[in-house]
Amino acid sequence: MSTRKRQHRDILEDLEKEGKTLEVVLLAWGIIEMHCNNALLRVFGLSTQNTKSRWLIDLGVSTKLRLLNLIELVSDNEFSVIQQFKRKRDGLAHRDGLFFPNYSQEAKRTLTEMAIAAADVAHDLNDRALKLPTSYVRYHLPEA
Repeated sequence: MSTRKRQHRDILEDLEKEGKTLEVVLLAWGIIEMHCNNALLRVFGLSTQNTKSRWLIDLGVSTKLRLLNLIELVSDNEFSVIQQFKRKRDGLAHRDGLFFPNYSQEAKRTLTEMAIAAADVAHDLNDRALKLPTSYVRYHLPEA
């Protein structure tokens, strides 16, 4: 049983218990990207099969989050949680390799906490997006 009392169940806490912090970071990021894409596609009434969806999917996560924040599907606080995790995650990936194994146990614990908190925000975003009507936004998107 989780000590975090998380509403959503995923494998992140199992990976944490196994000491697989890097896997937690990678999976949490995948969850964030997936739910951001799904929420925007829902807002614009598109599927991944529609060629008009490509421009949304190709946006960076920060841009997707800003859009979701502008339409009030992501609060300022939620935006901040994911952005803080993103900065920490980007710091791992933008060196000449991952220095991650050299992190102290405390640093790994902090990174894991940030990853799980950010993934929880993404799960909540997904829940909100699924409650939207499919024609939430009626923009005419340019042809791809």
